[in-house]
Amino acid sequence: DSNTCGINFGTGKGTFGYDMPGKQVFAPHIGDIDPLQCLAYNNIVVMCGINDIRSSDVKSMDAVKNLYHLLKRKIVQIQQLNPRACVFVCLTLPTKLGWLNQRGSFFNSLIKSDLLPGNFGVTAVNGFAQFLGPKLLLSERLAKNVNRFGDSDTLHLNGQGTGLLVQLIKQAINFRRYGGLYRPNRKNFNRDSGGSSGRTSRRGVSVGSSRDTRARRAGT
Repeated sequence: DSNTCGINFGTGKGTFGYDMPGKQVFAPHIGDIDPLQCLAYNNIVVMCGINDIRSSDVKSMDAVKNLYHLLKRKIVQIQQLNPRACVFVCLTLPTKLGWLNQRGSFFNSLIKSDLLPGNFGVTAVNGFAQFLGPKLLLSERLAKNVNRFGDSDTLHLNGQGTGLLVQLIKQAINFRRYGGLYRPNRKNFNRDSGGSSGRTSRRGVSVGSSRDTRARRAGT
């Protein structure tokens, strides 16, 4: 998801914080995800799908299901290459387009009903309902009005939305890291958006992305 292109590693507002180093890797489509990029990390976050399901080639829910199975195979490949890694999967974010949200909801339902129950090495990043507005579309409060081309933006988060995304990903990783007993250090929590305390793997986090093909690759 190109919304991860706004995420930075390091310290300061909107980052993962000093205790969670890593790298963001952009892939415009699910098929472009390279499992070899995940070899050096203990925590791997996969967030993708919208760019695929909004394609004009997708004309039925069966086509959406095929895309889900492609994502599922990519995750299995990541686990085979890096069996010690914890894999986290994000649901597709809501958009401002009702027809696209219908596809996204079906895609997400397959993750919930098939991937998560059948693969105990995968953890869901929860809390994405917070991105919904009153009409069950992407909240205007968390979304950009126009994209970098000056066109109406129906897909992307603004700074506040990106900050929420960072917080939800960090919560999921820390919850699993500390066995559900995670308690953030208040000083560190205030210093870094969505912050945390405690130790982390030196190999950090890899965040994968796939959304708008025009988005530029970002990360360190």
